[in-house]
Amino acid sequence: MKIFGIGLNKTGTTTLGGCFKILGFSHQSGSSSLLQDLVLNKNYDNIFTTIKANDSFEDLPWNLIYKYLDKKFPNSKFILTLRKDKKTWLTSFKNHCNRGAGMPLNRKLAFGYDEVDGNENEFLKIYEKHNKDVKDYFKNKPNQLLTICWERGDGWRELCDFLDKPIPDHPLPCLNQNNET
Repeated sequence: MKIFGIGLNKTGTTTLGGCFKILGFSHQSGSSSLLQDLVLNKNYDNIFTTIKANDSFEDLPWNLIYKYLDKKFPNSKFILTLRKDKKTWLTSFKNHCNRGAGMPLNRKLAFGYDEVDGNENEFLKIYEKHNKDVKDYFKNKPNQLLTICWERGDGWRELCDFLDKPIPDHPLPCLNQNNET
C-alpha cells in the first residue's frame, strides 16, 4: 500500500511524515528535485523510482499529482492535511517564505507565484481550491481519503484507524512549528 500526504505546504505535512516514520513506513518527504524534474522536464522516471522504494510520501510534488497517483497506484491511501482556517495557513506560509525557507522557484512551479507578498489573495484561492478539488475528487472514494487537522485535535486515532495500524506508544510529533499563528 502506498500512502500520499497531499496537503499543501504548512498544513502539518512534516508532522504527517514524522507519523509515517513512527508507524514504520519507509518514507519520502517533499523533494525540490522531484518537483523540478516533474514540472520543468515532465519526467516521471525519478518519481516512479522514489515511489517504488518507499511506502509513504508528503508535501511537494505529491500534492500536485494526486489524481495521477490514484490512477497509477489504485487503492492507495491519501491524506489531506489542513490548517484550522485559511488565514492561519496563509500567515504560516507567508512567515515560512519570509524567513527564507522554501525556494521561490518551487513556489513558482507549484503555485504560479514566486512571492507570497502582494499575492496573498491568489494564495488563499489556491489553498481553498486545492482542498475543495481533493475532497471533490475523492467524494466517491471515502476509504481512500482522510482529511486531518492537527490543530483541531486530530491525531493518532484518526490516522491509525485510517491506516489500520495500532496506535503507537509515542506522542504525536509536532514538527516544523515556528510559533506561527
